[in-house]
Amino acid sequence: MNASSNPALRERSTILRFLSALRRIAMALAWIATTIALLYAVENRRARRAWNQYRQTLSARGLQPDLAAYLPPPIPDDRNLAATPLIQSWFQRGPQGGPHWDDTWDAADLSEVQNPKPGNTRRPLQLAAWAWVLEGAASNRVANAKYPRRPSKVPDTAVLESRFPTRADAARAILGILKEDESRFTELREAARRPESRFPIAYNLENPWGILLPHLAGLRTTTRRLQVRACAELALGNSPAALEDVLLGLRLATSTTNEPFLISFLVRLAIVQETLQPVWEGLEDHRWTGEQLAVLQQRLAELHFLPELDRAMAGERAAALLTADLLAAHKARLGDLGDIPGLAPGDESIRDLLERFAPRGWFDLEKLNYSQLLDRQLEGAYDIRRNRVFPSRIASNAREIESVLGISGSGRFGESVPAPAPPAGLGGILQHRALAALLLPDLKEVPAKATAAQSSVDQARIACALEQYRLAHGDYPESLAALVPSLMAELPADPITGEPYQYQRSQGGYRLYSVGWNQQDDHGVPGPTASDRESGDWVWREAR
Repeated sequence: MNASSNPALRERSTILRFLSALRRIAMALAWIATTIALLYAVENRRARRAWNQYRQTLSARGLQPDLAAYLPPPIPDDRNLAATPLIQSWFQRGPQGGPHWDDTWDAADLSEVQNPKPGNTRRPLQLAAWAWVLEGAASNRVANAKYPRRPSKVPDTAVLESRFPTRADAARAILGILKEDESRFTELREAARRPESRFPIAYNLENPWGILLPHLAGLRTTTRRLQVRACAELALGNSPAALEDVLLGLRLATSTTNEPFLISFLVRLAIVQETLQPVWEGLEDHRWTGEQLAVLQQRLAELHFLPELDRAMAGERAAALLTADLLAAHKARLGDLGDIPGLAPGDESIRDLLERFAPRGWFDLEKLNYSQLLDRQLEGAYDIRRNRVFPSRIASNAREIESVLGISGSGRFGESVPAPAPPAGLGGILQHRALAALLLPDLKEVPAKATAAQSSVDQARIACALEQYRLAHGDYPESLAALVPSLMAELPADPITGEPYQYQRSQGGYRLYSVGWNQQDDHGVPGPTASDRESGDWVWREAR
């Protein structure tokens, strides 16, 4: 009996030992799972509490953390500039969609004339070069075996002068070609009379960085056409037509003011800067009448970019916060936003793993750190009420942010960045600063661009008043104070210094400039490029 029962006992003992080991493993796994769940819960609760406390401070400052709060409301078509067939076509997909006019301009290679070598002061548009390129495109559209395609490259000055002996000849050629678009310009002028604008943007809040904005390219190419047209019209002495084109360009620029995107703001600045070119040319050649100058002055006085900058930054913050929520819900991936600075090529899989299994609270900490670092970047950078910008503070803030994120400076902000702590890359992810490292570095240039545009607008207003004074008195005044109050209610102040813009009268002319981003008076000597960030003044007009 003992012999027959011993194997059964031994077999039963093995099963019991296995079951006992399995129970211990299950208990260990349950303990580990419980511990992980507890850690996740603690981390989530801690992060959520920190974020909610910060969110209350945002609300107290009048800032909405939700992107939906910044979306423009629908408006009826009879009040909407964008409710016009040309603009609606920009949002169509397919071969016929996008910001295309299917005209000679679209067929032309504008690379040489549209993006000339950077200069440090304003110069008249090279109408002969524009005429050459547009004429070539027009002939190529009907090219056949008898008339071979003409090269688009702009020839040397001698060839240009032989084709267009005078600026007026080039202007007539340009206007003759652009006449094919007259019906569209008429359509836009009629639409511009409507008081509001809302473009048919699909605001997909499930993917804020994938929202399509084709109208920005459409507005840019339209206002470039208007710029060239206006300069050509001025060359022929047709200032009323030029004024219409300038005013339409400014109206199209401001049509995106209610959009919550930083890129919309930056395109608006670029359009305004380009539209000021014919204003400057008309002033240099004394083409504008007193009434036209008054109209330009009034329209320019309506442009205030620092408040718009504040709203654009608020929209940028809200888009980043929404992105963090989408990352937490696994509806977006960090890799889709770009390369995290300092992330080694082999670290992407670790990044994806951390992103997939991170506690929900980590994404709240991403929001918290992004917002706090953005606050630090903007702290003391500008003052809307005083219309002031502080380049030195912007520079020191940028260096600090770059140091915190472990990102090398671009060289535009003076001294090199000290050794980073903590490092970017995976270290930045573990420190919950991945979004900040991806999105904040590009923001440091925005205040300078807004300031340069505001300075150009202010100086254009002053220049219009100076020309009105010249028309009335035969010469320019000894000082800008003579313009107040008859021609200007008050003089705009340089946002960099808070003082009047620099002005010196010369024999038959004047010099007008801002001290520029380096905050020092270089006596009207510009830097290497227009609105240079490192040296020189921002010059509207040099002494003649």
